[in-house]
Amino acid sequence: MPEDEAIILYSWFKWRKDLLEGEYFGNEDNIRKKAGIEPEETTPDDQSDTLTCNLCFDTKDRDQFEALKCNHYLCKDCWKDYIEYNVAIFEVNEYLS
Repeated sequence: MPEDEAIILYSWFKWRKDLLEGEYFGNEDNIRKKAGIEPEETTPDDQSDTLTCNLCFDTKDRDQFEALKCNHYLCKDCWKDYIEYNVAIFEVNEYLS
């Protein structure tokens, strides 16, 4: 599974691995559709060598970007920060529960 799809699924299941594993397997197509994962490949409309991140607004080489199937492109640094933040929030919430 591509990393971007895994991120969408984790987000869909509120970063709960137990829920993801319990509901996804055996019902993959339905869950993917509900989470908004489309089968088609995407490319940015702009075919230049650089892109501007929609979150931090830095301009970087195209290879420094990742995209979701919905055609939203963010730089790898912002994706990393987003994932680390959400995992940390989930761990804190689990600890406090």
